Amino acid sequence: MVSRLLSLSVQATQIVVVIIKVIKGSLLYGTLLVMRTIRKIGNRLIHPVHRSELLTDNKGKGQRAIPVIVDGKVYRTGLAELERTELWLRQRIKAFGFNDIKQISYCSIRAKDRFFIDPY
Repeated sequence: MVSRLLSLSVQATQIVVVIIKVIKGSLLYGTLLVMRTIRKIGNRLIHPVHRSELLTDNKGKGQRAIPVIVDGKVYRTGLAELERTELWLRQRIKAFGFNDIKQISYCSIRAKDRFFIDPY
């Protein structure tokens, strides 16, 4: 059990070092808003952090995906952040061929009304 905890601690330290190297090497300055978990098996990175996942305070506005539907329910906080109404969302969802919001597991919107829809 102790050796397992030590290896988890070492991996966490390696993850932080990798993320810091990515930030310093990418010409992006500011805070890291989106970060994926990096898992290591041996010396191989299974899921590296991509440049598109790094957002800064000044460039991140409008570029990050804002959830508007979660588990078939409207996420009003996301709509408020986008300054959109539930009626607008329902009309857009119908345009994509969905009759009801309950048919959608997850929906997010990026800049310029770019939708990502994951149906059930």
